[in-house]
Amino acid sequence: MMDARVHRRMEALIEFCEKNGMGLLLTDGKYSLGKLKHYPFNSDFEKELRDRLNERNGRTMFFWEYKELMEKYNATKTEFLAIVLKNNWTYYPFKFKLSPKSTYVVFKTKIVDKL
Repeated sequence: MMDARVHRRMEALIEFCEKNGMGLLLTDGKYSLGKLKHYPFNSDFEKELRDRLNERNGRTMFFWEYKELMEKYNATKTEFLAIVLKNNWTYYPFKFKLSPKSTYVVFKTKIVDKL
């Protein structure tokens, strides 16, 4: 549910639902976005992720860097996803890429900001 490809599809679904008077619930069967939005995480882990993304004017982070930081902070995938959601970053799990800015404004304003 944090995959940027899902956000692109969600924007089309949001538009469809709004035009047809329907609501929408996004979950992966384990977590809702609301639970993920309030999930606790290590702020030092968040800071280092942010610092690395801000190096060289917002470059993309790749898997080897992600894995290194996950091990350094003994972080869980859920913590990582909570940080991605909080910071409105773009995340692609396959082939791993993390970028500091999301282009999916409708997803953020219509779903995330209303949680």
